[in-house]
Amino acid sequence: EIASSEAQLAGFERRSAEMAGRLERVTLERESLDLARLEHVARAEELGRSIEDLRAGRVTTAAEKAWLEERMGELKTLLHTQEQALEDAKGELSKKRSRHHALEEMHARLEGVGAGTRALVASRDGCIAGLVADRVEAPAELTHALAGLLGSRLQDVVVSDMERGLALLQELAEGRQGRATLVPLHPAFVAGASGKESCSTNRLADLLRFEPADEALVRSLVGDAVVVRDRAAAAQLRDAGVQASIVTLDGTVLHADGSVSGGQGDELAAGMIDGKRETRELAEAIGRLDHVVTQRLAALQASRVELAQTGAALDKARHEVHARELALVTTEKDLQKAEGQIDGIVRRLEVIGAETSELTRAIDEAGHERAEAERVLDEARGRAVSAASELGESEAALAAARELLEQQRQVVTARRISI
Repeated sequence: EIASSEAQLAGFERRSAEMAGRLERVTLERESLDLARLEHVARAEELGRSIEDLRAGRVTTAAEKAWLEERMGELKTLLHTQEQALEDAKGELSKKRSRHHALEEMHARLEGVGAGTRALVASRDGCIAGLVADRVEAPAELTHALAGLLGSRLQDVVVSDMERGLALLQELAEGRQGRATLVPLHPAFVAGASGKESCSTNRLADLLRFEPADEALVRSLVGDAVVVRDRAAAAQLRDAGVQASIVTLDGTVLHADGSVSGGQGDELAAGMIDGKRETRELAEAIGRLDHVVTQRLAALQASRVELAQTGAALDKARHEVHARELALVTTEKDLQKAEGQIDGIVRRLEVIGAETSELTRAIDEAGHERAEAERVLDEARGRAVSAASELGESEAALAAARELLEQQRQVVTARRISI
């Protein structure tokens, strides 16, 4: 059953990736069609004006024609530059969105986190406010310092209701789903400082990023710990009488009780901190790039509209006076063609709209099915663990029964010998 559920999940992943790819292609086609429709609408409008001008006998002068040709060259150069800039921004945006999506998936899977912690978060209980790593962020240069100080505490589960949290821990124990550590979202915190005031500017808590509502939580975990450049600086502070914990940039911790923690860095903890910071930075970058893409797309659309208008005006200017009637007929045909193209694009956009809605619905359904499959897989794994436990108990009972039987046989043998 577990293998079937895992295979089903893999199938959902493939289906989701395929549908996401189709949706992206449809979206790109829709954007291209929108641009083409704007061009054709602009050309149709210009052609309509051209027909009116021709019928009225309007003649474009040679000076106007020369200016239009010059402007067309400028617009083509500008258009190429804008298209390249738009593609660059879209490429960068796509990369950052992919990375952001990958980080969110890693966070959702809680890779490297203990089974008990994963089980608590997966319960989606209302009292669970996430992990400690979700509530605090460190600058890149302080990643190893914070990871060294807190270590596995970054995996602690933050709860808004400790009584409910204790009940969830009991459920973990009863279900043999591992262990977890809870910390209150609003712990009792009394502001205070250890050591000398001259170190206050180097307190680690003051250099971290967190929501104002989480200040008590963060300070209850970090305390008055001081961050310094290296072990030599840490030793100087300790010799100077600083009693608080001291942590170096590489993650070595001189605890207030005199113990020292160090060695190889805690890569899991550092990864959780880096992932939190990178996710926020990516979200901000995605917002900025979205705005840039929107601006560049608007500028490109405006240039294309102007290019179409200028091209139509230039075409009109090239007509000679004696070919006015012929130009009128040709322009009318061009207008009909442009309108036909617009109608074709509109029909295709309607089809794409329907397909986009269907793909979105299918992706949502696949997401629900995947969640259900994950639930079934979790239940199957839980039953497998329970079955393994029951088998162990049965084997122990069988061994005890065999030992008792052997004792009884020895008693019978002894009696037969005595008789």
